[in-house]
Amino acid sequence: MYLGKTYNETEIMYNTLTPAQMREIHSKSCQVLEEIGMVVHHQEALKLLKDAGAYVEEGDKVYIPASLVEWAIKRAPSRFTLYDRDGNPAMQVENRNVYFGTGSDTPYLIEYGTRERRRWKKKDVENGITLCDYLPHIDFVMSMGLISDVDIRMNTREQYAVMIRKSKKPQVVVCDNVEDLKDVIAMAAAVRGGLEQLQRKPLFAVYCEPSSPLVNSFDAIDKLLLCAEYKLPVNYAAGGVAGGTTPVTAGGTILLNNAECLLGLVIHQLKSPGAPFLFGYGNGPMDMITMQSVYASPTEIQ
Repeated sequence: MYLGKTYNETEIMYNTLTPAQMREIHSKSCQVLEEIGMVVHHQEALKLLKDAGAYVEEGDKVYIPASLVEWAIKRAPSRFTLYDRDGNPAMQVENRNVYFGTGSDTPYLIEYGTRERRRWKKKDVENGITLCDYLPHIDFVMSMGLISDVDIRMNTREQYAVMIRKSKKPQVVVCDNVEDLKDVIAMAAAVRGGLEQLQRKPLFAVYCEPSSPLVNSFDAIDKLLLCAEYKLPVNYAAGGVAGGTTPVTAGGTILLNNAECLLGLVIHQLKSPGAPFLFGYGNGPMDMITMQSVYASPTEIQ
């Protein structure tokens, strides 16, 4: 049974932060939540937070006590497993296990051979997902590209239909809104043999994110709550851009992103204690010439 690059405690692991630094970042993140607060544009989430002891003021701003953060951390499971299309264990998500996959939703591709830069078509996504299915060191698939030759309102559904047909591997899915997500869940449940079977052997994890700095949109929280309700894995991952949407320093960006993800965890566990939650985020600096996020940078691995 292949479960990717599982962690062996005898191996040497690379850390950019010491345990003391990690504790300090966590403490300061809790301070941000408690003293600075965050904006949450979702009434159900605000009610969950208020009923649990958070302070909510006008403008949808909420302040989270550190005790509530610690409660959520203790309630969240320490591991979950993603399964392939055939129902076999494929990714054991726990500890320092490492898995590799593609990205999602790029608007353009570079045509192989001609080097032409053009928009993705459905056939391109099919080819890309098929290739990933054959690559032994790709553990999961994402949509890779935005499909330009389908109705834009159907893009998420078309992407997922390609992923589920062209690869047996687990998926990480990105949806525009909760209606898209409900249809993706319905497709995966049909493949798995029903919603209960999908919950028992999840085929995908959902990716959604806050809007740095310190804002959480209705759609992001709506998807987060649906995943909690259905007990399907979700990654509420902040995508901070140092020098743009977060502090320019690596430490400041990690602190802010950590606080944003902790807020997602609290809301998620209040909705459904014990539901699977993947904690993690990506951050990189802003290129001050192009005003674009630099994905390939040393700080991405921190």
